Amino acid sequence: MSKIEDKLEERFPLIEQKVQEFLESKYPGTNFTPDGRRSLVKAMNYLSAELLKLSVTAAQKRDSKWEESGLTIQDLEEGIRSDSDVLQLINKVKAFKS
Repeated sequence: MSKIEDKLEERFPLIEQKVQEFLESKYPGTNFTPDGRRSLVKAMNYLSAELLKLSVTAAQKRDSKWEESGLTIQDLEEGIRSDSDVLQLINKVKAFKS
């Protein structure tokens, strides 16, 4: 494990456990390896950071003093609409779930 992964595990020790519980509840009887869970956590962290970055960019376009008012759900929605890759991913997930 890398130093960054060690630090993440120190800061968020329950994340991998929560992911395991989620996977077990959604896919009972399936064995997910620790590496598989870690990969899923990494992907979730990356996507969360990307969505936050897109939201901040949208908020900056909306208001130069956005830090005072904070991020809004509209900033998140605008950020998603502004990024074709994220929008495509969300649409694929929606299509898969239906």
